[in-house]
Amino acid sequence: MPGQYYREKLAAQMTSEEIDTWLADCFEFVELAVDPANRKKGIGRLLHDELVKTVNHATSILTTSVNNDPAIELYRQSGWQVVNGHAVVIHDVPPLLVMGKELR
Repeated sequence: MPGQYYREKLAAQMTSEEIDTWLADCFEFVELAVDPANRKKGIGRLLHDELVKTVNHATSILTTSVNNDPAIELYRQSGWQVVNGHAVVIHDVPPLLVMGKELR
């Protein structure tokens, strides 16, 4: 929702059109983690798919490290698109990849 810390950090990295497209009715996909011993077994995809199908918003937005290739590939295969490939969301953190997914 407008006024929330991370949402405002994301909005600062977007154009007005991107804000209208991605943040107007948005679910912020914040964390997805799989224990390292259980990676490469489809668990991340299953968690992603189950979460996304329960969301009642028009879009979803997430951030990940620009070099997190396994996550980026999972999201791309699941229909996410790059909104900003080099977003300085938090100044003490390296730039992030912002991705969005249309849910409706």
